[in-house]
Amino acid sequence: MWIDYTRLAEPQPDGYDTDVLLQFAKARWNYIPKRYRARNTERKLLGVPIHALDHPLSDELEYVDQHPNIAAIEKIMSLWPAASYTFAKINDFISLLNYIDKRYDGGVPGCVCGNYVPGQMDEYMHIYTTVFDDVGGAEGIVHETGHQRLHCLGVDLETHTGLLLRNDPAERYVSPIRKDTLRPMSAVLQAQYSYVNVTQLDLKVYEVDPERGRSYLMINLPRIKEGYDEIHRNIKLTTEGQQWYDGFCRWTDRVIAAAEVAIA
Repeated sequence: MWIDYTRLAEPQPDGYDTDVLLQFAKARWNYIPKRYRARNTERKLLGVPIHALDHPLSDELEYVDQHPNIAAIEKIMSLWPAASYTFAKINDFISLLNYIDKRYDGGVPGCVCGNYVPGQMDEYMHIYTTVFDDVGGAEGIVHETGHQRLHCLGVDLETHTGLLLRNDPAERYVSPIRKDTLRPMSAVLQAQYSYVNVTQLDLKVYEVDPERGRSYLMINLPRIKEGYDEIHRNIKLTTEGQQWYDGFCRWTDRVIAAAEVAIA
């Protein structure tokens, strides 16, 4: 089957990217989504069951399946239907967490989030994010779905399958996020890609709430500009990877340009 890799970076309104990514997930992990959903009765977020993580992340965080911000997170995600579609299509469940210390509830921007793909913990694809900040919770969803998208294409944090990248995993580069150590190109690309997704969501928020959207853009725009330069200088790509990267760069250019206008 011929694949248009240029359409696999930016979430597509027609769902083409999601359908192709699911084919890669099946080939890599024999992953079939919705196996979990068939036998659950949990509450849902965008149709995805809300389910507790099997292990605690922190003594400061508690699992919740009811919170006033859940509806707000769904409303924010509805601003970007293509990203919402991918999240809902590939994830078996989502875990929502909140600070036990209620002084933080609603008062701290951002999120704590993470993702799992088959084989890391179980056979399922799932993510977790905090809900104390509604925009942050939505950012967590698109951030982690972004990581999952690259995992489907063989780009993990410490290594890669060679589908997109040719960089030696032993080579190290500057990450736009992790400043305590140099990282493999696969990790640098994962960080950059996830935050381009986040910044695109921030632009959607900006369209309906300029003041609030601008506050998040001012945090995330510098990250993706720094990462963009480092990747441009050092990335080594396969033929398929170059096609994917061309599409990613066109999207990133638009996101950066729009974000610069928004915060000017």
